[in-house]
Amino acid sequence: MSWVRVCAVGAVSALGEDELAIAPGGPTAVRKDSQLELVGLRRPFLARAVPPDLEADPAAWLLARALGSLSAKLDRERPEWRSQRLAVVVGTSSGGMWSQCRAFDGIAAGEPDGLACRGAPYWGPLEVLTRALPGAPVVQVLGACASSALALGLARELLRDGLAELVIAGGYDAVTPFVAAGFEALGVTTADRPRPFALSRDGLALGEGALLAALVDESASSVGPWLTGFAASSDASHPTSPTESGAALARAAREALGAARLAGPVLLSAHATATLANDRAEASVVRGLQDVVEGVHAFKGRIGHTLGAGSALELFSALSCVEQGACPALEGELEPQLDFLRPGQPLRARAVLKLASAFGGANAALVAQVERPLSVPDEPRPGVWLTRCGVPHLTPRLDALVASSRLEPIHVRRLDALSALCATAALDVLASADDESARVFPQENGAGGHARERVGVVVGSVLASLEHNADYQARLRSRGYARADARRFPATSPNLAPGMVSILFGLGGPCTTVGAGFQAPFEALLMACELLRGGQADEMLVIVADVLGETSSALIDASAAATPAHGALALRLTAQRQEGNLAAIHELLPDILAQVVPSEGSGWAPRRAQTDAGGSRRGSGWVALVDWLKEQGLPHP
Repeated sequence: MSWVRVCAVGAVSALGEDELAIAPGGPTAVRKDSQLELVGLRRPFLARAVPPDLEADPAAWLLARALGSLSAKLDRERPEWRSQRLAVVVGTSSGGMWSQCRAFDGIAAGEPDGLACRGAPYWGPLEVLTRALPGAPVVQVLGACASSALALGLARELLRDGLAELVIAGGYDAVTPFVAAGFEALGVTTADRPRPFALSRDGLALGEGALLAALVDESASSVGPWLTGFAASSDASHPTSPTESGAALARAAREALGAARLAGPVLLSAHATATLANDRAEASVVRGLQDVVEGVHAFKGRIGHTLGAGSALELFSALSCVEQGACPALEGELEPQLDFLRPGQPLRARAVLKLASAFGGANAALVAQVERPLSVPDEPRPGVWLTRCGVPHLTPRLDALVASSRLEPIHVRRLDALSALCATAALDVLASADDESARVFPQENGAGGHARERVGVVVGSVLASLEHNADYQARLRSRGYARADARRFPATSPNLAPGMVSILFGLGGPCTTVGAGFQAPFEALLMACELLRGGQADEMLVIVADVLGETSSALIDASAAATPAHGALALRLTAQRQEGNLAAIHELLPDILAQVVPSEGSGWAPRRAQTDAGGSRRGSGWVALVDWLKEQGLPHP
């Protein structure tokens, strides 16, 4: 098997930059934060990484610092890197939230700020990357707290498929009062500092950071750890709370270890938010892995919960532990499930198993090794076939969802607009061809629940949750940050939509949203194909969806940008060659990759022409996907 290797890393956290950013031991960087105190939060604790007097978008600043460090290292060690076939895969939870909130406030005041509006989308900070790396395909994973784990996993698959020679992958996130208020409203923040897995823990503290790693095929001359395993799953249970057993996370962990051909021992880099529910569930998972786990690293206790950057920063900090042969002990009296750990013992493990969980029930697992992996024969990559193509939906079909989903009717009818549209489109390609109100997956091939366990969801969205966020920010302005609405906060995460599709229909495969600009439909198609070819799922739903409303329209107008089409459309893909498949999608992967190259400058400038002969604006979003299907001679609505 051709393994993937890290050849350079650039990082920043509240601890500092590069090696300092991921230093495993030492005191916590979490402090009482004056900005969060100023807006009235009761638990204003944060590990801040950006300068307090910064006037630019902090997420863009973090991304620029990580990219600058990485680029300098690559220039020294691989001077030819810019001429190679590059790709970029980054994860974030909040993206351009800092600019987004300023744009919302300006629009509400009747004085829209054009600069803030241009930076407002989740992909606003990516201009740092697109200007530095023109012509490189870019995928942004909006998988909440599992974003950078999913990004590194996708980067691995792109290299294994030969679609790039060098992939820059990782994650970034800055903290705004908008996000901090939401977590406080959920009742999961600490009164002083996080203590992962301790019985005395009382919650998380947010943090800021970014990490970008350059990945190459191991056949390229390089030094650095190997990324040998990746898997992803969904709890399909609850939008914000893990299942008590952690069964889906455990499944991803075992699959990642299997992909790495690794039996142990490993250092486990835990998600370890220090919240009551998450740590209890994860401790159960760790207990079930005690045959391979030698120690547990919980880096959020030191740098806070850095959201979309967390998995990347925590993975490389754990790799530092492995290289040093020592891991800081967990603090305090621990959860009983971890009584098998023996702190203070020398660390023998030469590999790290990284776990991640996120809003929407998403899970991911990565395996990285500091010693050369076993040489094993290459396995053929499976093909990807289109099996169902839905029709566009401009409004949710709540009655049909109530009849077909697993949730109580009240929960279905309370779905946010993006989740409801995505679920409606998904029902199109999941339900029986003869009766759309029939039970989804009616004992397919006698497999029942097992069939659902291997089905995933990827949503491609240009606007993501912008419209919902505008309403949430308006409520914060009127009610105050200390009275944030806990029930409405989860829908500010773009990852809630695929998560709710998984929950509604019991789908246990990978789930995430992607969107680096107007190329979002093709990012979703690319990621779904790579998850199938990498063996992370047997089937994937690709849903292209956007909610266009008053505020998002005002953002678009202030940015002089094209308008994404409102509505949702779904495709169903499979890795199984079978009678009834409509088309072979894997043969089109190079063209799909070409579609995710952003236009020069900003994601607001769509790749395809956005005006008709008369100069009028045309839509994008799902319309762009339909146009592409037509161009390729594929089935289309």
